[in-house]
Amino acid sequence: VYVTLVTTLFAIPFGVCAAIYLSEYAIDNQINRTIRAAIRNLAGVPSIIYGLFGVAIFVQGLALDTSILSSGLTLGLLTLPYIITTAEEALKNVPHSY
Repeated sequence: VYVTLVTTLFAIPFGVCAAIYLSEYAIDNQINRTIRAAIRNLAGVPSIIYGLFGVAIFVQGLALDTSILSSGLTLGLLTLPYIITTAEEALKNVPHSY
């Protein structure tokens, strides 16, 4: 339950803010196309790679040890591409008159 709570508190705000930026404010330039490509690529990365990244960054790099926070942040990174993509598509479907 705690890992899910940390994941939710990390992934949803960052994911929705990134989707709002990409769908409403971002202009079509090379940087934003690179960001969108990176998000699509991150969606295809196997979960074991995210786990190794979490161990390297959160457990060893930030010295969080094997904790609920490090596992929640790792799982949040895993779900972030899905949240960004889903929220961006939902925002694109809203008529501009609203």
